[in-house]
Parts: sequence; structure tokens; C-alpha cells
Amino acid sequence: MSINVRFFWLQVVAKVDEDMCVNCGKCYMTCNDSGYQAITFDAKTHFPFVTDECTGCCLCHSVCPIPDCITMVERQIPYVPNRGVPPGTQCNEAEKKNSTPYMP
Repeated sequence: MSINVRFFWLQVVAKVDEDMCVNCGKCYMTCNDSGYQAITFDAKTHFPFVTDECTGCCLCHSVCPIPDCITMVERQIPYVPNRGVPPGTQCNEAEKKNSTPYMP
């Protein structure tokens, strides 16, 4: 089974090996630039810390210069993305009263 097929079926999260990490910050920059902002730095150890916001996109894994420093492990708590209001949701009466009609 290829690695891509395995990740398709599993929800994964990044895990940083602090013994191997050289603290280059590439994982942090990539995660923040992509909009996820799931990697922060621990104030005491200054090593990357992966928060619960990790989506398992593997960008940090792909930019890490140290082989096997960042591994993708199975997520213990399922990630459920917040996608906003579902299409077709009816607005309540208060929203209707406070809205301005469309005027081209």
C-alpha cells in the first residue's frame, strides 16, 4: 500500500522529534503561510509544537530538511473542519429584519 493511500484513509497529525529537530523554522513558516497556523514554538524549549488545529496536510513534513524528523501519526481525536454555514440554511426572522435589500 502506498503512503498516499494510507493517508487517504487515516486522519493524521504531524509529530516533531525534538531530538532530531535543528529548529530551522521551515515547518512553522510553511504552516503559517498556508493559513493553518497549527505549529507554534514552545516558550521553554523553543521547539515546534503542533496544536490540535493540524489538518494533516503534510506540508511541514515535505519542507523539513531533516529526514524522519517530522512524522505523520494517526490522529487520536478526529479532525472536523469548520466549513461555516451549510448551503441552503434558512436565516431567522431577526436576520431578515436587520438586512438591507439588494440595490444595484
